[in-house]
Amino acid sequence: MSQHSSLSCDFPVTLFHFADAICAQKVRLALEEKKVQWKSEIVKGNDLRSPEFLAVNPSGYVPVLIHGEFKAVESRIISEYIEDTFPGRALLPQDSRNRYRVRLWMKQIDDSLHLNIFVLSFVLFMREKYLRLPEETLATSLPGLNNPVKRMYCTSLLEHGFDSPVVAQSVERFQGLAESANEALSESPWLVGNDYTLADTDLTPYFFRLERLGLSALWRDRPALSRWISRCRSRESFRAAILDWMVGEDADQAERNKQLGQEKFEPLLNSQS
Repeated sequence: MSQHSSLSCDFPVTLFHFADAICAQKVRLALEEKKVQWKSEIVKGNDLRSPEFLAVNPSGYVPVLIHGEFKAVESRIISEYIEDTFPGRALLPQDSRNRYRVRLWMKQIDDSLHLNIFVLSFVLFMREKYLRLPEETLATSLPGLNNPVKRMYCTSLLEHGFDSPVVAQSVERFQGLAESANEALSESPWLVGNDYTLADTDLTPYFFRLERLGLSALWRDRPALSRWISRCRSRESFRAAILDWMVGEDADQAERNKQLGQEKFEPLLNSQS
């Protein structure tokens, strides 16, 4: 277990998470933007199924935020709880229509983006590890044990790799996201108007993962989106919530993954344009 804290605040907060989990990155960005002091509890791998962690979250996933005696799960709702609970700069607009627009961006994540980023991450980062598992171990270790759609996608990815049809579907979904984000950002510096909001905190980790997947071509010809990504990366919260947690990563392996992603995914982008 490691410990980390942001700037000062008077509330006792603990976050169960691990470094490169997108959902944890979303919550850490919200905590950093609100300048909440928090304690880190790292949980990953087999620890997610340990009796100790299952006592914290019986569903066996992170992030989990503990605030005093209160426990919050599900990253999108955790971020809204942080916004509603802690002082500091507002991450939701006062205007009801703009709040709606923020939540519409956030809803896309739960509806489709998270499953699709999982598909691309699994085939690039995780597939080989699962292929090496004994068959009897694979049956219980494969993601999606209680999610038939995710389990079906995993099975297809294991069998067909980058040739699985769900890979092309996922690339197409992010092409659509990049286009809609570029359109919105052509009218304002942030996804919803002139202020950085939870729409930006929630979408930033997905574009960071897309870059690590070798898919930065998605914003090569979308200048408004490219400028937004640069603005997000220049914020102190991005360093504290994302980059600082990547320390110790195997940079050579990360670069090899990115190059493989470019090789495999960019032809799919070109075929869909």
